Amino acid sequence: MEKNNSNWSKTDIKIYLLLFFINTDYTVSIQNIDYSRFEIKKPEFDKIYNEFNEDNDYQSIQKIRMALENKAYSKEQINTLFLEIKTMFSLSKKRNNLIINSIFTNLERILNTAA
Repeated sequence: MEKNNSNWSKTDIKIYLLLFFINTDYTVSIQNIDYSRFEIKKPEFDKIYNEFNEDNDYQSIQKIRMALENKAYSKEQINTLFLEIKTMFSLSKKRNNLIINSIFTNLERILNTAA
């Protein structure tokens, strides 16, 4: 059964997006991300991490879109969120830039279709 994410905070959305991105690049692990640096607390992270692990890719995309709609993100807010996720992710170790660019392009499409 799909959980209702209408009560997600903006931090919850950021965590879920970060997890979605990490999941698409199998060379990165959660241990490489210093989420505390971005004002994400462990209990918040763990709650969303557990939910994310129960979802398939389709459910994840739908949850992302619904969450952005529920919080009425503008295009500008979505772009800011995208850049923040990109910054968080770029702090991890080196990887293939072609793969990373492809992943960011797809995530950007998902975020922009929600606005």
